[in-house]
Amino acid sequence: MEYHKLSYKKEPDAVRSKPIDLYWIVFDGSKTHYVFDEAALKASSENDGIYPIVICGCDIIGCGGMYVTTRIDGNDIIWEKFWFGQCVGEPDADDALDSFAFIQNDVKEKDLVVKPPLRFKLNEYRALADEIASDLKTDPKKEARNKQWYDKTLKKYKAGDTARI
Repeated sequence: MEYHKLSYKKEPDAVRSKPIDLYWIVFDGSKTHYVFDEAALKASSENDGIYPIVICGCDIIGCGGMYVTTRIDGNDIIWEKFWFGQCVGEPDADDALDSFAFIQNDVKEKDLVVKPPLRFKLNEYRALADEIASDLKTDPKKEARNKQWYDKTLKKYKAGDTARI
């Protein structure tokens, strides 16, 4: 059974005139071109469902990224299916993705294409979600609206409403 590892690198986005720090996904040691939806990561660590965990570096899922069907299996969490990042709510079968490119066609890095299912150790996954949530809530550079967004969105995701757009 192959386990994968998620971590993050906190760096500014590249598109805003006043950049904000985002949590860039590091997958198996490779920094990707995508960031976490912090609330989706946390909600997925607690409940099975479909979450917009992987979002574009501009911090919008509709621009790029993917929804992930997650399932907690004992001491593991599995990313079972990937869905097109612009689907909202319950995706249609034609929104399913066979693979997802965390890194593609970059002259500095080799491609990093993943296919579901992906398995992670649940305790590490939860620790990552908790660490990011704690950092987001205590970072003096984060505006109050970012912290309020997290609480409001986490509550919404836990209630089963995972449409991010």
